[in-house]
Amino acid sequence: MLAILTLLTLVAFVFFWTRRLSKKNHGGGAAKRASTFDTWVSGEVGAIVAKKLSLAKGDVARSFGGDPDPDLVSSVERAVARVELVFEKLAAGETEVRAEVAFEDGTSQKSVRSIGWSELPDSVREELARTGASRVHRAWALPWQ
Repeated sequence: MLAILTLLTLVAFVFFWTRRLSKKNHGGGAAKRASTFDTWVSGEVGAIVAKKLSLAKGDVARSFGGDPDPDLVSSVERAVARVELVFEKLAAGETEVRAEVAFEDGTSQKSVRSIGWSELPDSVREELARTGASRVHRAWALPWQ
Protein backbone atom coordinates (compact mmCIF):
# COMPACT_ATOMS: atom_id res chain seq x y z
CA MET A 1 0.00 0.00 0.00
CA LEU A 2 2.82 2.39 0.89
CA ALA A 3 4.59 1.55 -2.39
CA ILE A 4 1.48 2.45 -4.40
CA LEU A 5 1.07 5.73 -2.53
CA THR A 6 4.74 6.59 -3.11
CA LEU A 7 4.42 5.76 -6.80
CA LEU A 8 1.30 7.92 -7.19
CA THR A 9 3.00 10.81 -5.40
CA LEU A 10 6.03 10.48 -7.67
CA VAL A 11 3.87 10.41 -10.82
CA ALA A 12 1.94 13.51 -9.67
CA PHE A 13 5.21 15.32 -8.90
CA VAL A 14 6.66 14.53 -12.35
CA PHE A 15 3.40 15.56 -14.06
CA PHE A 16 3.23 18.95 -12.35
CA TRP A 17 6.96 19.57 -12.74
CA THR A 18 6.94 18.93 -16.51
CA ARG A 19 3.80 21.02 -16.89
CA ARG A 20 5.47 23.91 -15.06
CA LEU A 21 8.59 23.65 -17.23
CA SER A 22 6.58 23.60 -20.44
CA LYS A 23 4.77 26.82 -19.42
CA LYS A 24 8.10 28.55 -18.79
CA ASN A 25 9.51 27.45 -22.15
CA HIS A 26 6.50 28.51 -24.21
CA GLY A 27 6.48 32.10 -22.97
CA GLY A 28 3.56 34.47 -22.85
CA GLY A 29 1.82 37.02 -25.03
CA ALA A 30 4.83 39.32 -25.38
CA ALA A 31 6.88 36.55 -26.95
CA LYS A 32 4.06 35.78 -29.35
CA ARG A 33 3.81 39.48 -30.36
CA ALA A 34 7.54 39.64 -31.00
CA SER A 35 7.36 36.45 -33.02
CA THR A 36 4.48 37.78 -35.14
CA PHE A 37 6.34 41.04 -35.71
CA ASP A 38 9.58 39.24 -36.57
CA THR A 39 7.69 37.01 -38.99
CA TRP A 40 6.25 40.07 -40.74
CA VAL A 41 9.68 41.73 -41.03
CA SER A 42 11.31 38.54 -42.31
CA GLY A 43 8.55 38.03 -44.88
CA GLU A 44 8.67 41.61 -46.15
CA VAL A 45 12.47 41.77 -46.35
CA GLY A 46 12.49 38.38 -48.06
CA ALA A 47 9.93 39.54 -50.65
CA ILE A 48 11.92 42.73 -51.36
CA VAL A 49 15.15 40.77 -51.77
CA ALA A 50 13.52 38.10 -53.95
CA LYS A 51 12.08 40.74 -56.29
CA LYS A 52 15.29 42.77 -56.50
CA LEU A 53 17.51 39.75 -57.18
CA SER A 54 14.95 37.89 -59.34
CA LEU A 55 14.96 34.91 -56.99
CA ALA A 56 12.11 32.50 -56.28
CA LYS A 57 10.10 33.76 -53.30
CA GLY A 58 9.79 30.24 -51.91
CA ASP A 59 13.56 29.73 -51.91
CA VAL A 60 14.13 33.06 -50.18
CA ALA A 61 11.37 32.33 -47.66
CA ARG A 62 12.97 28.97 -46.81
CA SER A 63 16.37 30.59 -46.33
CA PHE A 64 14.89 33.37 -44.19
CA GLY A 65 12.86 30.76 -42.29
CA GLY A 66 15.86 28.85 -40.97
CA ASP A 67 16.89 26.54 -43.83
CA PRO A 68 19.50 28.69 -45.60
CA ASP A 69 20.75 27.71 -49.05
CA PRO A 70 24.48 28.56 -49.29
CA ASP A 71 24.29 29.96 -52.84
CA LEU A 72 21.24 32.07 -52.06
CA VAL A 73 22.81 33.35 -48.83
CA SER A 74 25.92 34.39 -50.75
CA SER A 75 23.84 36.23 -53.35
CA VAL A 76 21.82 38.05 -50.72
CA GLU A 77 24.86 39.01 -48.67
CA ARG A 78 26.61 40.40 -51.76
CA ALA A 79 23.55 42.47 -52.72
CA VAL A 80 22.18 43.73 -49.37
CA ALA A 81 24.12 46.54 -47.68
CA ARG A 82 21.84 46.84 -44.64
CA VAL A 83 18.31 46.42 -43.36
CA GLU A 84 16.84 48.99 -41.01
CA LEU A 85 13.54 49.15 -39.18
CA VAL A 86 12.09 52.60 -38.58
CA PHE A 87 9.33 53.07 -36.00
CA GLU A 88 7.49 56.40 -36.19
CA LYS A 89 4.70 57.54 -33.88
CA LEU A 90 1.48 58.56 -35.59
CA ALA A 91 -1.71 60.02 -34.17
CA ALA A 92 -4.17 58.03 -32.05
CA GLY A 93 -1.72 55.46 -30.67
CA GLU A 94 -0.68 54.09 -34.04
CA THR A 95 2.92 53.57 -35.12
CA GLU A 96 4.24 53.30 -38.65
CA VAL A 97 6.84 50.60 -39.13
CA ARG A 98 9.11 50.68 -42.17
CA ALA A 99 11.39 47.83 -43.15
CA GLU A 100 14.00 49.53 -45.35
CA VAL A 101 16.41 47.42 -47.39
CA ALA A 102 19.48 49.22 -48.78
CA PHE A 103 21.34 47.46 -51.58
CA GLU A 104 25.01 47.65 -52.50
CA ASP A 105 24.12 49.25 -55.86
CA GLY A 106 22.83 52.34 -54.04
CA THR A 107 19.11 51.59 -54.42
CA SER A 108 16.70 50.93 -51.60
CA GLN A 109 13.20 49.56 -51.16
CA LYS A 110 10.82 49.57 -48.23
CA SER A 111 7.67 48.04 -46.88
CA VAL A 112 5.35 50.02 -44.60
CA ARG A 113 2.80 48.89 -42.04
CA SER A 114 0.83 50.62 -39.27
CA ILE A 115 0.57 48.85 -35.93
CA GLY A 116 -0.81 49.68 -32.51
CA TRP A 117 1.34 50.79 -29.59
CA SER A 118 0.88 47.45 -27.84
CA GLU A 119 2.22 45.54 -30.87
CA LEU A 120 5.60 47.28 -30.77
CA PRO A 121 8.64 45.35 -29.56
CA ASP A 122 9.14 46.14 -25.86
CA SER A 123 12.51 47.87 -26.32
CA VAL A 124 11.10 50.21 -29.00
CA ARG A 125 8.00 51.06 -26.96
CA GLU A 126 10.17 51.77 -23.91
CA GLU A 127 12.57 53.99 -25.87
CA LEU A 128 9.74 56.00 -27.46
CA ALA A 129 8.14 56.52 -24.04
CA ARG A 130 11.41 57.26 -22.21
CA THR A 131 12.94 59.69 -24.71
CA GLY A 132 9.81 61.32 -26.10
CA ALA A 133 11.24 60.84 -29.60
CA SER A 134 8.86 60.46 -32.51
CA ARG A 135 11.12 58.04 -34.39
CA VAL A 136 13.33 55.09 -33.47
CA HIS A 137 15.72 53.23 -35.79
CA ARG A 138 16.85 49.63 -35.36
CA ALA A 139 19.28 47.62 -37.47
CA TRP A 140 17.92 44.23 -38.51
CA ALA A 141 20.27 41.32 -39.16
CA LEU A 142 19.56 38.74 -41.82
CA PRO A 143 18.30 35.54 -40.14
CA TRP A 144 21.50 33.53 -40.70
CA GLN A 145 23.81 36.26 -39.37
